[in-house]
Amino acid sequence: MSGFWEGQVYKLRDFACVPSRGTTKEVDYEQNMGRITLKYVFPEELSALCAADLLVELRSWELKVKASNRPDLDSYLAVLNGSLYGDVRRDLSWWTLENEGDRMVFTIQLAKREHKAWNAVWKPGMNHHRKSHFGWTPATRSLKKAEEILTKVKAGRITSKEDAFVIRREDLCAALEDGQDDQKAIYRIHLDKAALDKACETVCLADIFGVDVMEQYLKVFIRGDEKSPILMGQLFDKIQPDQSRWEIVKAAAPMEDESGKTPSNLYNTCLQVILTKAKASKKHWPHLMVENELVLQREAAPAIEELQAKSIRAPSPDRSAWSPQELAKEFKAKADSCFKSSGWRDAVVYYTRALSHTPEDEKLHSNRSACYVKLKKFDK
Repeated sequence: MSGFWEGQVYKLRDFACVPSRGTTKEVDYEQNMGRITLKYVFPEELSALCAADLLVELRSWELKVKASNRPDLDSYLAVLNGSLYGDVRRDLSWWTLENEGDRMVFTIQLAKREHKAWNAVWKPGMNHHRKSHFGWTPATRSLKKAEEILTKVKAGRITSKEDAFVIRREDLCAALEDGQDDQKAIYRIHLDKAALDKACETVCLADIFGVDVMEQYLKVFIRGDEKSPILMGQLFDKIQPDQSRWEIVKAAAPMEDESGKTPSNLYNTCLQVILTKAKASKKHWPHLMVENELVLQREAAPAIEELQAKSIRAPSPDRSAWSPQELAKEFKAKADSCFKSSGWRDAVVYYTRALSHTPEDEKLHSNRSACYVKLKKFDK
């Protein structure tokens, strides 16, 4: 399970994967989609070593661990040497050698370059990086060279800090889709490729987002920008918070023109959040969520716990009997508000939701097209 409870809030911060843990050649490992952590209990022959005695070198695809000036100990450290199953980011990786009880434990956490599960720690056969290759440009050759140089990594954990601001939701989030069946409700947030690539220069994809869930409330946000969430509000009915899960998926881009056609080769990277409806709520919901109005304002959103308290004083209207035209009108009003405040991306999201109820509305198509012009997305 990738989440944890903090008071009444169930929080998603890590992306679980399979296998989540295992052992290979006396090295234990745990992993999620963003990182893999290796642990090796030193045998008696290595018990006198300290961190200063070790030489740990890392490049994007290879790990080497030696005892400085002690070649006689190489055979005991051989289990920590080899070509890695996938590429890693040296700048976000760390290692320690610590005394745990009566044993010395070597720990190294490797940040994965790709958001994926590893089937093993070590790459079987010839690693493709060992094959000769040529960069297309001097810059590309320089980048590859920097990543592939075997470089010493100093001992010590990377200091854990509060989530730093990385990117705004207006730049990263391109569109939002939702859906449901009697068992689950799903939100899919389409991500802008250029903005995502830029964000991933600083952090792993796995560290960009956060999701907070309560029995009838949901908040999806970019870490470091929690007060300007992507999505926040009261769900139509109750869910099981600790059954919530999330994943990064590839999905066809939403329909973007009046013809209703989507280019067959256009797929976006998306954050997908899946909510499991509570037993008494396993039915079709007239709508999934009533969004909190503060989501439209930057730096204004409250903590999710505050939504529940405020909902007692400000109950949401019953939309179960609303016509498609009434639902579309409400989303259009939100879109118009975003447009007036230059929130072009948010406006696109709300115009798209309005169109899901009244797909033939030419005014909505025209307004959304105007947003794309403002965003300089002339191909939309």
